[in-house]
Amino acid sequence: DESPVPRRPQKVESQMTVRRVARKSKTGRGHPTKEDKDEFNKGLKQAAAGNMTLQMLYFYKYLLKHGEDDGKDKDKDFFFYIESLKFKECSQPYADEELLRRKVQSILDCFLESAITPTLQIDISSACCEKTLKAAQKYLAGKEVVPSIFDEAMVQVYPDLLGYWAGFKKTFTPPEDPNKRPITKYQKLLKSRLEKIDGFQLPSQVFPLPAIPEGAIQAYSFSLADGVKWRPGSSQSDSENMSRKNSRFGSIQSLGSVFSKQSGTVPSMTSSHTDGNSVYSESIKSE
Repeated sequence: DESPVPRRPQKVESQMTVRRVARKSKTGRGHPTKEDKDEFNKGLKQAAAGNMTLQMLYFYKYLLKHGEDDGKDKDKDFFFYIESLKFKECSQPYADEELLRRKVQSILDCFLESAITPTLQIDISSACCEKTLKAAQKYLAGKEVVPSIFDEAMVQVYPDLLGYWAGFKKTFTPPEDPNKRPITKYQKLLKSRLEKIDGFQLPSQVFPLPAIPEGAIQAYSFSLADGVKWRPGSSQSDSENMSRKNSRFGSIQSLGSVFSKQSGTVPSMTSSHTDGNSVYSESIKSE
């Protein structure tokens, strides 16, 4: 009996399965429990009330790292949910309507109609985005003033956030110092920029020009990369220009001789010559 030959498709499928498992192990999400959900909802409500707990701040840093690894900006979904929850909590019968309209407009400008590419900054479907925009425009126009205009978008971003929260809870260890706040990559970037601005030294107000090199024309160029430099001259082109102008001047002299023989007068002509860096004129007159 011949030994069975392993089928290549099965081998490829097993390799793909291993890759899927490896890719899945890199994600920052986990399977949330009821306790995870209750704790996450409590933290979101506290953040919407203006009290971002230390644990939620570390969760934000966690989202920045693992959301970027997964190719998603989950930190924007996180803040969209909090800001939308703030709007719902503030939508009370005797609330300031103008303040609520400004809140709706700010949510649109930051997450749904952003001036920064891409226009849609959160992970929701196009249909949900269009529906939310229409509801928001009606709210701003005073046609349908309801606090549920962002509910569908909140429902779409919530499951992923909860999954990341479950993954965060498995790895999070509270810091020894309860007052120690996490430093995100954005804060590090802003700090480095501020240090460069504070350490900036004004350049000298005197800009001495370098000496003119031999054979260069009296003209200079300026660029941010090289600064001020004398523009190099071309001796070959200068000599060619001289020969052309000399031949032209010789033709003018011949023409003057013809005029002098025929009429005895020659019209006054002026010819300019270039010799290196000097320019001079010469008049042709009749003898």
